Amino acid sequence: MEAFLLKIIDINEKINKSYEKSKTSKKITNIVSPAIITKQYIVYYLYRILCKNRELIKKVVPQPEIRKVYKKLGVPKGRKICYALGNRMNNDFDYLEEVFTDLLDILNKFHEGKSTLISSRYEDFEDFLIMKVQGKQIKNDLEELAKLIPNLSIAGNFTSKFNDN
Repeated sequence: MEAFLLKIIDINEKINKSYEKSKTSKKITNIVSPAIITKQYIVYYLYRILCKNRELIKKVVPQPEIRKVYKKLGVPKGRKICYALGNRMNNDFDYLEEVFTDLLDILNKFHEGKSTLISSRYEDFEDFLIMKVQGKQIKNDLEELAKLIPNLSIAGNFTSKFNDN
């Protein structure tokens, strides 16, 4: 699990560097920065891992912490299944970073408290995460998510010099 978390943190640091670089650039290429889009997909990736393994994670991490993340992502209260977030994710980079940090905290607390779990249930989850760390599996998963869910961003009104008339 530690290797998985470290790999996710490494990917996040690359996204952060890309975002900082795009902020200093005067050239505007997209309405939503590619770094923001990538951040949305990594947050969505961690959300899917959390919601698919929620029953196991709830045994270690308090439910209010999980609910706090769900609320930030706009998941309706009482959802027992993974909620689709297509066209619902925030475009604010700092907000996405906050949600990302909350998700990492939940996974880290789960890792720290794993000794209280029945070993076979945790080992299945651990094997899943080990498989994800192999090669470029996380990157491939993020690319596949981008193909399956082409737009995570919420729709918004954007102004430009053309509609200021």
